[in-house]
Amino acid sequence: MRHGKDPGTGSLLSPRRQRSFALVVSVLIVVGAGLGGCAPVLFKTRKGVHHKVRKGETLWRICYTYQVNMKKVCRANRIKDPGHVVVGQEVFIPGAKSVRKVKAAPTQPPSGAASPKKKSASPAKDKKGSTPPGRTVASKPAPSKSSPSTAKLSFIWPVKGPVTSWFGPRKGRPHDGIDIAAPKGTPIRAAEKGKVIYSDNGISGYGNLIIIQHSGGFHTVYGHNLRNRVDVDEQVNKWQVIAEVGNTGRASGYHLHFEMRKNERAVDPMDYLP
Repeated sequence: MRHGKDPGTGSLLSPRRQRSFALVVSVLIVVGAGLGGCAPVLFKTRKGVHHKVRKGETLWRICYTYQVNMKKVCRANRIKDPGHVVVGQEVFIPGAKSVRKVKAAPTQPPSGAASPKKKSASPAKDKKGSTPPGRTVASKPAPSKSSPSTAKLSFIWPVKGPVTSWFGPRKGRPHDGIDIAAPKGTPIRAAEKGKVIYSDNGISGYGNLIIIQHSGGFHTVYGHNLRNRVDVDEQVNKWQVIAEVGNTGRASGYHLHFEMRKNERAVDPMDYLP
């Protein structure tokens, strides 16, 4: 049987060594090593899309549109401050299959949009200033006894940080809010003015919890706090510090669990946050 020669030394190779040599050469061809750079080197590319930031878009709403973990997006793009993205900046969205259109942030709660004011028709008067016969004077409508219009509400982010979990079912269980990651002790601010109706740790899973009642049937919920800084029946202002970020209750890592409720029904905070 004819034996092949070692291409480097000219020595004869046994059939077994020939097969081994052929295997080594095939591996080198695949990875492009030892061939002077002639063979292509294949690198595993990241799956995702590049989203170009447009006017009025925020990183929070971009990540919400793609339903991706904002913390991963920040890490992939080396973004230290989620609140600072500029128009024209390209943000890589891991795992996304196509570029999506980002819905603009609401300027006020959609359900609280005020209807355009109509000009009240002033009754015609005769020269003497009296109301003409057959016409009645339109009386002013009685003031509503309900709470002020929600058109006056404009909710803010209670904490600025990457969102690690959005509103909706999570692992087969309901998730009635969003989770915002932030360092331990970060100040938590009231999303709108209102009255504190709960400040304790008696609800299972939430840890130190605060619930604020607002006008228009709205409530905001702040969970897993390290420390609550307001008491029940206290009136709080928008932007006021009410607690500190913690991981009390059923939590993994430091973050704020933030919920919004409209007439006691959980609603998506992203429908109301800028």
